Amino acid sequence: MVMGGEREKSRRGAWRSRGRDRFVMTGDANAEANALHSLAVGYLDAGRLDEAEACCRKVLAIDPGHAKALANLGVILQSRGAHGEAERRYREAIAADRELAQAWFNLGALKVQLGERQEGVEHLRRALELDPSRAQWHSALGSALSGIERPLDAKASFEAALRLAPEDAGTHEELGGCLLGLGQAEAAVGEFRRAAELDPHGTAPSNLLFALNYVTAAQPEAIYQEHLSWAKRQAAGLAALAHRNAPGSERKLRIGYVSPDFRNHPVAYFLEPVLACRDRSQFEVLCYSDVVPEDEHTKRLRVLADGWHATASSGNEELARQIRDDAVDILVDLAGHTAGGKRMLLFARKPAPVQASWLGYLNTTGLEAIDYRLTDWHACPAEWARYHTETLVRLPNSQWCYSPPNDAPTVGPLPARGERAVTFGALQNFAKVNAAVIAAWSRVLRKVPSSRLLLVAPGMEQIFELIAQQFARHGVDPARVEVQGRVSVSAYLALHNRVDIGLDTFPYTGGTTTCHALWMGVPVVTLSGRTVVSRGGASVLNVVGLSELVATSEEEYVEIAARLAHDLGHLERMRRELRERVAASPLADPRRFTADLETAYRAMWRGWCAGAKIKS
Repeated sequence: MVMGGEREKSRRGAWRSRGRDRFVMTGDANAEANALHSLAVGYLDAGRLDEAEACCRKVLAIDPGHAKALANLGVILQSRGAHGEAERRYREAIAADRELAQAWFNLGALKVQLGERQEGVEHLRRALELDPSRAQWHSALGSALSGIERPLDAKASFEAALRLAPEDAGTHEELGGCLLGLGQAEAAVGEFRRAAELDPHGTAPSNLLFALNYVTAAQPEAIYQEHLSWAKRQAAGLAALAHRNAPGSERKLRIGYVSPDFRNHPVAYFLEPVLACRDRSQFEVLCYSDVVPEDEHTKRLRVLADGWHATASSGNEELARQIRDDAVDILVDLAGHTAGGKRMLLFARKPAPVQASWLGYLNTTGLEAIDYRLTDWHACPAEWARYHTETLVRLPNSQWCYSPPNDAPTVGPLPARGERAVTFGALQNFAKVNAAVIAAWSRVLRKVPSSRLLLVAPGMEQIFELIAQQFARHGVDPARVEVQGRVSVSAYLALHNRVDIGLDTFPYTGGTTTCHALWMGVPVVTLSGRTVVSRGGASVLNVVGLSELVATSEEEYVEIAARLAHDLGHLERMRRELRERVAASPLADPRRFTADLETAYRAMWRGWCAGAKIKS
């Protein structure tokens, strides 16, 4: 963000060599101001902000309209958190020289940082109009466009950046994230893989593993081998810490939870009732939170925990020592390879004698240092054990504990009666919507000719543009498909009162979204597949006694959905009964679930005390 200029850069070394104040005084005010500015740029490059600021202010005392000095003073002020003053300086620089592309870019980047993304995007675009040769500027624009839910525009910006700088790992990774959000998992995997080749120690390797779960044709053995390869490359040589935990098998245990998702996130929804219902006489809970910024969900979890550590700024080695010194007995990972797998190498250091994975990542982590993965029999049948480095501990009913939202609206009447047409709904994360899913949904819509489909996706206008052609290719009028934009949780729940039948995605099925749909009286048809993440929907439906909604092939998936659509009486009965049915099931019984979870924790601990893992 520093303002220099080729001529100034060529002289910068000479100004440095002459010392802080030993530049030549020519008697020419412009020459003097430019010389001081060259010195300021040198100081900025060296991170010497005080000297850089002093030089900039001397320049402006000589020439108040020196655009580059104004812009660089803005950079210094922004770095110190004086955002309002920095913005004023950037605007003064632009007023002095409206062709100064860097000042437009700096102003745009600042507005994005302050959350004023739309205005920031406008300034970033102006910068690129003036100077389209900057790869990093195209990438920054792509990030900003993602923030205002313009995914196709963001994709184009990342691609423009890579045409200029094809070896930039960060841009490949950002493009991968954008493509994944658009449901283009195969292309996303390619970008993450290239980013991982260019920067093997960043977040791209974990993002690659995460994205593989979305790939329609991915085989479980191939996904497993990718996780093993990751662990071999990333965790090799990380020694386990020595533990000083007392081995008493029946003593009170200290459980540690590690997550970046103690916030408005499914992990927090499922964890909160567990913290509230735990046996405090037998289990103490410490939370290690990477959440920034915190929200109301964070505050509720903080109150429920016995100890809370804000760890976003802690490195893995430092945090591992802290957890070891906190004498955590069982450390539970709630994120896995999501969020760039930030804490995977924390667990590789084995800061607790027993470690487990639960909730956040529905697959193996690939780490031998994580002893167990908590799941259930419907999500992970016996044959799935071979795709895990962890020993599978199957809870007797469900791997999830659903806590219905307090502000959930009343279940409304069956929409099909009033609309005279069935409305299918797919209100999941749009990243799970791929070409195979759209093909299956198109078959459903063709089998139920008057029906419609309601989707939820950020950037709804561009998403509709993306999928309309796909539905049309399958013989479905895009006018039968509605895309709803991002809404609040309460509004999201209310959308279910427009839906008769839910259609799950595959291979990555829904979890939280399926629970919400059932609570709102909407039956969900799911396809139980051959990869670990493809059985989450089946897990939820089986625990509430709806196994008849679980298909094992795409043909059966289409048939179940169409059969439901032609039996409005059955749909009305389900709509009346589903909420009560969920409430009476183990899925929504937090005390029963927490007791099962604590039984599993106690068994894990007894195994460690006896010097052996418990059996899968």
